[in-house]
Amino acid sequence: MKGEFELIDRLIQGWKFKQDVKIPPGDDSSAVIIEPTEGTLLLQTTDILVENVHFRREWGNAYQLGWKSLAVNLSDIAAMGGKPKHAHLSLAIPQKWSEESIIGLRDGFKALADIHEVDLIGGDLSLSKNDLLIAVSLNGIVHEDHVIRRKGANPGDVIWVSSYLGDAAAGLRCLQNNSENKGCTDLISAFSEPHPEIELGLLCAESAQTTAMIDISDGLAGDLGHILKASDAGAVLVEADLPISETLQSIAIAEEWDTTQMALYGGEDYRLLGCTGEQDFDSFASAVSRKLGRTIYAIGTITKDSGLRLKRRNGSIDEINPTAHDHFK
Repeated sequence: MKGEFELIDRLIQGWKFKQDVKIPPGDDSSAVIIEPTEGTLLLQTTDILVENVHFRREWGNAYQLGWKSLAVNLSDIAAMGGKPKHAHLSLAIPQKWSEESIIGLRDGFKALADIHEVDLIGGDLSLSKNDLLIAVSLNGIVHEDHVIRRKGANPGDVIWVSSYLGDAAAGLRCLQNNSENKGCTDLISAFSEPHPEIELGLLCAESAQTTAMIDISDGLAGDLGHILKASDAGAVLVEADLPISETLQSIAIAEEWDTTQMALYGGEDYRLLGCTGEQDFDSFASAVSRKLGRTIYAIGTITKDSGLRLKRRNGSIDEINPTAHDHFK
């Protein structure tokens, strides 16, 4: 490993900054132009990934780790209907991680940043005694009239999700079990290289037909629980409507996995979970199909009565626990 400042030079090498970055990394602070449009909000989010808590080295390569470290932050911006702008990347690096591995991490980070036109404008480096720590801070912009929050779901709203559920949890299980099932490849990719749904988030903001939204990072049940708490509402999910990929269905049969449990509690899908008025849902879904060429899936309904319930395939309705992953439990 070279010195700290030589590594910083390598980390920022190759970035081509947009016009709003007036002072790029190299001074005590970077500087960007704040868009002067009245009513524009600056969104800010931060996530950390800790080795042997959120990931293990043997689960993937450094490129995937860099990609994911930005993806989880992009997903937060998407969930509020924002356009991502500027990122900070800070690393605490143990000696067991080579410089080339760190550059590989940077390459994965930059590849996703380039897709979404995000500039890396700063960060920090430190030595770690044991494990790698990655901290990413990301900002974005959204007009105050278009920002989407967890609060706002109304009784009768359709609950929808943007894509398949449980793939990432299944991918993690494949890694943990060292599975040799060929179908695990796609599932591991879903876990290691999630694709944040910026375009869909922007469309949600533009259409003004999404009453509440969150990204699914800690599992459908727990993240929906955050919407229900903020909106002072309840919900009924329909088990038969939970979208499960054919790949996961196939492996689940062979491995005897419960796909409903994976969909509800697996986490790390980084899909968008939204609510839309019943009268608006068909037109909204049509707009998503027409403009983005994709499908969203209706999976339940917001209710006035509190609590989270699941309508089973046999018609019975069960109370389920709206719990999310808790790092301290």
